[in-house]
Amino acid sequence: MLGAATSAAEAQWLERMGYPTAAQTEEFSKMPLSELKRLSDAKNNVATVFYGKKLVEAGQGLIGLGVMQQAAVRGSIYANHVMAEALLDKNSGVSDPIEGKARLRLAYLLGDWKASYPLSSSLAGSAAPLEVGIVDRRAMRLYEGLLSAKYREHVPVVFAVRPTSPDPL
Repeated sequence: MLGAATSAAEAQWLERMGYPTAAQTEEFSKMPLSELKRLSDAKNNVATVFYGKKLVEAGQGLIGLGVMQQAAVRGSIYANHVMAEALLDKNSGVSDPIEGKARLRLAYLLGDWKASYPLSSSLAGSAAPLEVGIVDRRAMRLYEGLLSAKYREHVPVVFAVRPTSPDPL
């Protein structure tokens, strides 16, 4: 699981990068949209991602992706994972496999090496070298856009690689 910590250092990193704890996942999954919106408006990144995800599930995909992008600008790498899930889901109403894979690559570029696992499996067997190049080019555009948005919003750019356990494999 992407959000599962194997060490105290990794748990701290996950929290700083906007990943929910198990308790938050349980709490926010059950929370009504109105409450998630209130927490999102208060700049709670985890709530913002859950709010966006619920909007996607309610058929408001583009609005939901926009909401999750706000969390990404504020530093949530987790937001990119959840956007990727929606974009890779053929039934989400916002399906875009290239964009979904690019979101996973962006999470990787931002320091979450575990994003390479779902990215590799989404590319395995079906991706031609051209598709990999297109995904990488789109990920770099997303990275460029993220940096520009952070600059406009006066949000510091933080690069911190996800810690590994003593035996990462």
